[in-house]
Amino acid sequence: MDLKAFYRHQKQGFALRKALFAVYVVAVAVYFGWRVTTMNLDHPVFSAIFFAAEIATLVLALMSVLILWRVKERAPTTARDGLSVDVLVPTLNEQLPLVRRTVIAAMHIAYPHETWLLDDGDRPEMKELADSLGCHYLRRDTNRGAKPGNLNNALQYCKADFIAVIDCDHIAQRDYLDRLLGYFDDPQVAFVQAPQDYYNTNAFQYRNNARLGLLWHDQTGFFATGQAGRDFRNATTCCGTSTIVRRSVIDEIGGFPEETVTEDIHVAIKAQKLGYKSVYYPLPLAYGVAPVDLGEFQKQRLRWGQGNVQSIREEGLPLTRRLSFAQNAGYTYLGFLYAEGWARLVFYLTPPTVIFTGMMPIAPTHDFLWFFVPFFCIALLFFEELGRGHQRFHVNEQMAMARFPVFIASTFAVFRKRIKWRVSSKEFVGHFQVYLLAPQLAVLALNLCAAIWAIAVPDEALIEAYSLGMLVFGVMWCAFNCWLAASVIANAVRCAKNKRADYRFALKLPLQVSVDGGAASYASTIRLSATGMSFAVDAAAGVTDRSVLEGEIYVPGMAIPFRAAIEPGHPVEPSPDGEHHVVRCQFTWHDQNLIDRLDMSLHACVWHRRLVWDGEYFLTPLERLATFVGLMRDGRSQMKDHKAILYRRSDDGASPVKLALMLPGQSGCDVTLVAFEPLEPLQRLSVVWAGGGAETGQHLTVEQCTRPGETASAGPNDVSMYTFGAGRTAQTNKAVSQQPAPSACTAEPMPLNETAR
Repeated sequence: MDLKAFYRHQKQGFALRKALFAVYVVAVAVYFGWRVTTMNLDHPVFSAIFFAAEIATLVLALMSVLILWRVKERAPTTARDGLSVDVLVPTLNEQLPLVRRTVIAAMHIAYPHETWLLDDGDRPEMKELADSLGCHYLRRDTNRGAKPGNLNNALQYCKADFIAVIDCDHIAQRDYLDRLLGYFDDPQVAFVQAPQDYYNTNAFQYRNNARLGLLWHDQTGFFATGQAGRDFRNATTCCGTSTIVRRSVIDEIGGFPEETVTEDIHVAIKAQKLGYKSVYYPLPLAYGVAPVDLGEFQKQRLRWGQGNVQSIREEGLPLTRRLSFAQNAGYTYLGFLYAEGWARLVFYLTPPTVIFTGMMPIAPTHDFLWFFVPFFCIALLFFEELGRGHQRFHVNEQMAMARFPVFIASTFAVFRKRIKWRVSSKEFVGHFQVYLLAPQLAVLALNLCAAIWAIAVPDEALIEAYSLGMLVFGVMWCAFNCWLAASVIANAVRCAKNKRADYRFALKLPLQVSVDGGAASYASTIRLSATGMSFAVDAAAGVTDRSVLEGEIYVPGMAIPFRAAIEPGHPVEPSPDGEHHVVRCQFTWHDQNLIDRLDMSLHACVWHRRLVWDGEYFLTPLERLATFVGLMRDGRSQMKDHKAILYRRSDDGASPVKLALMLPGQSGCDVTLVAFEPLEPLQRLSVVWAGGGAETGQHLTVEQCTRPGETASAGPNDVSMYTFGAGRTAQTNKAVSQQPAPSACTAEPMPLNETAR
């Protein structure tokens, strides 16, 4: 998705959202106008607590409307030559391979800059890494101030006009600075923020739909709609990484704030209080590591929550006159949001409280469902549409169940002056800590018992005072709470099963492989990382636990030679579909440059993410309806049906074999071809391999370029995608087994010691 497509989607349906908002306001007025008349004076404390939870939820909803209502459309810019930039990579105790790939990617950002590795752990291996790669290295004798203290220490040595902060687990794409620096042509812009995104899509915060190829995590709404809406109000918040800050502004506010545990939001508030502007660029330019399990997820969210509350308290929000009303509201929302934890607790405990004690938060009435159900349905529809497909009710509720305990804990930060900085782990190995699930287990047990009790021993007095429908509603509410708690528990168990020390990308890429020096054959990867892979072959004859595998993996623009051994404890086994055999192996590299080449190809996520997850957003309820009746077309990417192929430019067997993607034809073409090199019209291509499909041996004739090249790279070589229409010609008589071994475009050594551009 490019900028135009992003903003086109954001603005789509605005007139409809205005109409729905008007209906929502009427529903709010009717429901809460009725609710104030139904306070239960027989149980005043319980009634007041429940009503307060409803009001808190309403206030948060209305504040989110203010933030999400409009977005500011940003045009792409071009970075002027000659700007001085320091790219800072702070690290504390992260593993060497993780930091290495981050530093390599940072060094090879295309725009001229200086890269600094800021080691707060005083580790000799970090000094050796910096020396071997050729970047600057800084360490300090104390960890005072944690990450902001580390950054402030670097300010004594870095003298560039702009500072780009990239966390040590985030892989910056090659055009990172080129995309963002142009916005600083306005001298009032203090910082430019791009979204945080992640490459380990099996992490706890992800809720994906593999069948539809749609990818979602609990920050999707914040970055896709929340930050874009804040940009309209000049209230974009800084997010700690994927950020570029004007150095003079940092100096003016006295450096990165160390008095809170979220220096990022604090920087944004301080800068905007001085009258500076902020810019939000909505497309990901770096990909990092999301917390893999529940424990790390809660640790990260607790620090964010405590820091947000601290920052708002320190800066006197929402009463400061140095921010506009919209800015005050936008930042106050980021602190008041954590009161949601208390409201959720009330909503989770209300059904069992009513069923077991007979206390009701509302006065006896038969009208509750007539007022509540229409209000709830209208609110649900409005906020689904307001979220533009980036927020979904059921998964939002699941994540709310997961984080409500840390939201509650975060609210106490308003009373705490100093909070210890807790760094979340960047490991990929999951852990199961059952005590962290105690709140969800309690909610599950209470609501399950309450539902069973209500069915087995129905309360006749409650039915008489409130109707049978009210009792049924209570049982359904209990069941919903049980489902939410069970989903969190199940997800925690799933993530605890992640036992690999690295993350393997789910990519179907072609490779040539020989077993114990035998003849080479084609195969397709299933999961792939720089340390190992699993791949599918038609037959596993000759593969044993002691086999040595050799071959080449085809990635955009090159083939990377590898040597591997069968993974211990994982014998060759049939695939779930029964059509192939799955081989799991670990690489035995002898050349660090090859590791880096493969690492950078995999972590240039822009080019391959759409192959597995072809949708940036879900269709809203009304969009689904309009698509079903034919009033609109599903405008999301349709690359999930791709097939990886290998091709040559000629039939002579001398030209190198290269990777491309083939999709069902569009605009009258037989197929749509996505290549990683520019091709000439009428260029004839010979398909060497197509995953065992019928296309092997065919010829493709390039007809037209339907989309200009899109660059997405995390290393020294750009990965550019070119989309062409192509026509098929007759299949040759050669079987794939008779094809000569391809002449690969092999990887050249990575120029690690060269400065960027």
